[in-house]
Amino acid sequence: MLNRLLLTLLSLFLGASLAIANEDPLPPDEAFIGSVTEVAPGMLEARWEIVDGYYLYKSKLKFSTDDAGITLGEADIPAGKIKDDQFLGKVETFRKSVSVKIPYTRDAGSSDTLTLKTVSQGCADIGICYPPQKKNFTVSLSPVSQ
Repeated sequence: MLNRLLLTLLSLFLGASLAIANEDPLPPDEAFIGSVTEVAPGMLEARWEIVDGYYLYKSKLKFSTDDAGITLGEADIPAGKIKDDQFLGKVETFRKSVSVKIPYTRDAGSSDTLTLKTVSQGCADIGICYPPQKKNFTVSLSPVSQ
């Protein structure tokens, strides 16, 4: 009887472990949920919420815009946690979330919306990495001060 109980428990444990190990990775839009807002006139915040078991590379975060009369400043990307990546060596990564401040300037008469182009790249702990993800975010801007 005890052997049967142990065998049943072992089977359940192994089955659950195999189900977790064979779990399909999330699509990148579900693993890394991005948003962009204007947090003050002249300052944007790009933010990613990162699902447990996934991480983003700091060095792969890029920002740009093609909007006439709007110029982005240098992004203030916080320090990440060092990871010893088997392919890239020591790299900075983010887990859980990351917020990046991006200053901008506007010319008088420029659009009151900005399209921020972002590039990010991340991986799942199960051993897969996604190709760079390009997303555009449209943000309403504060009026230009005269």
